[in-house]
Amino acid sequence: MRLTSLAMLALALAPVADAAATTARIHYNAGGKGISVRADKGPMTWSTGVPAAPGRDHTWTYTWPDSLGDIAMQPARGDQDVSKGGVYQLAAGSTVEVYPFVGAPFGRLEIVDAFASPQLGNERKLRIYLPASYDENKARRYPVLYMHDAQNLFDAKTAAYGVEWGVDETVNRLVAAGVMDEVVIVGIDNTPDRIAEYAPCCDPKYGGGKLDAYTTFVADTVKPYIDKTLRTLPDKQNTAIMGSSLGALASVYIARQRPDVFSKAGALSGSFWWN
Repeated sequence: MRLTSLAMLALALAPVADAAATTARIHYNAGGKGISVRADKGPMTWSTGVPAAPGRDHTWTYTWPDSLGDIAMQPARGDQDVSKGGVYQLAAGSTVEVYPFVGAPFGRLEIVDAFASPQLGNERKLRIYLPASYDENKARRYPVLYMHDAQNLFDAKTAAYGVEWGVDETVNRLVAAGVMDEVVIVGIDNTPDRIAEYAPCCDPKYGGGKLDAYTTFVADTVKPYIDKTLRTLPDKQNTAIMGSSLGALASVYIARQRPDVFSKAGALSGSFWWN
């Protein structure tokens, strides 16, 4: 056989590479109604969807040629119940995992009473906000935001001076606007020993000095409990800590002391004057 014939045969038998594509993999138990996709490009519109292909474990797939460029899309259950939380942005040629929810746009609060701290020898409540999709979409796992002074976060009845922070309402608005992803929020109550627990060293007037023990409590007792009990994304890239005043000081300190656990810290009106 001539060399040119061999080359032509090799080309004919060679596997053909898949054309580059933009893909949405939608994880949702549609209860027999199916999943459709609405988008700004392709055969669908924002008012009429195209069915996604069903797969295993309640996973649905839709693919666009990447020649269409970036795609903005929303899944819908049965092409009627459009997912909450804004549109999903897909870069051309990417594959994006989508975990929609179509029910209530707000979550719920769970209280863990008398959660013990072996490091500090006391107990406190954990006030845990589960996002809107938590009970509806069992396939999804969530980033976690740990916050101090939990009495102030969700309820004016328990907040200092009767003014809550409105953390759950704020998160719900941002999720609905597509500005942020859903998160689990773990509020850790303060105790009568708040100043000591939130301060790294003793101030001559105010005291302090138990923040190292509190750091270990949060990182090695609270977090493992949350990761075992809830559907979380436990890696440090999906774990943040946040607080206000002394809680802000504690948040930055904890994040610096335990970068193996926390990748982000939020500090509001921080008491960085503490010495």
